Amino acid sequence: MRSRLRVHIIIASILMIAVLSGVQLRASAAAEIPTPQQFLGFRVGDDKKLARWDKIVEYMRVIANASDRVRLRELGKTTNNNPFILLEIGSADTIKNLDHFKQLERRLYFQGGAPTDAERDELFRSGKAVVFVSCNIHSTEIGSSQMVLELVHRLATEDSPLVKRFSTT
Repeated sequence: MRSRLRVHIIIASILMIAVLSGVQLRASAAAEIPTPQQFLGFRVGDDKKLARWDKIVEYMRVIANASDRVRLRELGKTTNNNPFILLEIGSADTIKNLDHFKQLERRLYFQGGAPTDAERDELFRSGKAVVFVSCNIHSTEIGSSQMVLELVHRLATEDSPLVKRFSTT
């Protein structure tokens, strides 16, 4: 039971707020970030291969340190003293001004009082869409804890039409 709880907590720890807007990245920065396969030494999804939690966290730190699109925060420790992390992903400009956008969002939830109709409309115009992605809640469902490595790499490095489409929402 303890092992199952540990796995549940570890896997649920991968949290992301994807605040994507106008994603642009210098090619040199993208080249500095290893793919999950380069980092792990195997392809995510290979038979009988799983990235351990410590390697997942280490890879997330590598990406956050190399990309101006990703911010990593350690929210605390799990019951087994593992890092409980949160990734915030967006354009470099959005990440740079993320605290401002969070303040705008809080106003929509009436923190500091209800906004007027005009204030609300301005918040919608100047704010950003926020998507929360939590990977895994059941200890036996490990696929998302593995695939998130690929997802984060893609959002941190790609300038594809697909990533751009997400960034305009």
